[in-house]
Amino acid sequence: MNRLPKLGLAAMLVLLLSAASARAEYATGTVTELFPDQMQFVIVDHEGKMLTFKMDEDAQVYIDDRPAVLEDVMTGDRVEIIYRVEEADLLAIEVRITR
Repeated sequence: MNRLPKLGLAAMLVLLLSAASARAEYATGTVTELFPDQMQFVIVDHEGKMLTFKMDEDAQVYIDDRPAVLEDVMTGDRVEIIYRVEEADLLAIEVRITR
């Protein structure tokens, strides 16, 4: 009987840890390189750091609040990105550009 509360606690701990690792991050910067065939792009953020993003399988791209695709993005575009980290990859969930 004492095992049930311990198993429940362990299950809750696993759920909390997995939810914490899936939290979304936010970045802004300027697009410096595009690789649409590989579904990747590179930005330089406000600190001068280069970040390479892969598009998540359900990623959305918006240009001036209209749906777009990665092929519509141009180098020099200012972007706002919502992304998640999976192992060593930055996976873009949403890419927003205002021209």
